[in-house]
Amino acid sequence: MDIAVIGTGKIGSALGEAWSRAGHQVSYGSRDPGTTRQPGVDSIAVVLPAAEVVILAQPGSAVADFVAQHRKALKDKIVIDAANRSGERPLHSRAAFADIEGVRYVRAFNTLLVRNFTEPLPDSDLFFAADVSARPIAEQLISEVGLRPPYVGGPDAADAVDGLLILSAALFEQRDGDAYFAYRLIEPASVAVGNQSPWGCVPAEPHPVRFPTSVGNRRPLPLELRSFSNQSGETGTWGTRPGHPVRGSLARPRPGPATRTAVSGGSGRAGRPG
Repeated sequence: MDIAVIGTGKIGSALGEAWSRAGHQVSYGSRDPGTTRQPGVDSIAVVLPAAEVVILAQPGSAVADFVAQHRKALKDKIVIDAANRSGERPLHSRAAFADIEGVRYVRAFNTLLVRNFTEPLPDSDLFFAADVSARPIAEQLISEVGLRPPYVGGPDAADAVDGLLILSAALFEQRDGDAYFAYRLIEPASVAVGNQSPWGCVPAEPHPVRFPTSVGNRRPLPLELRSFSNQSGETGTWGTRPGHPVRGSLARPRPGPATRTAVSGGSGRAGRPG
């Protein structure tokens, strides 16, 4: 694919390098290409026309002007919005593309640190929202960065994706910026095919969470949250919901270069044993 990365920051550079290694033709566009030290950067007007996929890796405050200036060039393209409008709501810029003919909107790559793209942890996920016709391309590009691509929903699910950004920012702040977060959706056995998950990955070992009660035929959708830091801590337990016990653990191993905190849990919905 021909991919245009708009922006010359760390996120755009990390993604562009990963996609170049995967065999795509990646070009970088900037409002002021002469002011950047990154090689191979051209003006946005030059890189947009040939691009099939456009990823916005610029400040969220710059997206509105970008759309106003390049509306015609964005027609019929897949637009991946990785920009965050800090301090504003919504955090995404989906509405800016709503009336551009043929644009297929994707909300992705905005909730994790650049380290998740340069050093992705095994079996970690990048949750995304996308127009259904753009979903296969988004899944491919996420996988080529080294992450699994759980689909949250259509473009109107962009707010749900951004909820993870708010959570990550709060956890990051509580750890004074000394943290590395990764997220993983643990698939119930009922949705796996053989020993493969929906994304073709061999699922991890069975998680320790148990849902000992059931209501009808509803099954749980467990979610595991991991955070990585250099802080030492203690071992304990967490999680009960009145009438629906949920067992899990919060453990911090001995401090060291790769000390990590792992939180395993579930949705809290009642489900079948197991």
